[in-house]
Amino acid sequence: MGVNELSVQLAREDWRSGERIVERILADPARAPIATSVMRELQKELRRRLGQTYTLAALTALYGDADRWGRAAAQRVAPEIGCNARDWKPA
Repeated sequence: MGVNELSVQLAREDWRSGERIVERILADPARAPIATSVMRELQKELRRRLGQTYTLAALTALYGDADRWGRAAAQRVAPEIGCNARDWKPA
């Protein structure tokens, strides 16, 4: 599976941005429990889709469709949240 260097670079930048967003959410006691549940579900979904061992190319390729499958995974455990991690609040 070939993935170009630009795709990997852009994905890494998005991942770093996502980490900062998650850190802010986890710092909020009202949102941290839901965020933790969502992250666990996303980890399960990644393992299901990638397996335990994977390449950076495979992860980057999967990331291209992450909006769809990630949103579906998150809403399985927390249907009350919106789709934008920056502004969701628990119900």
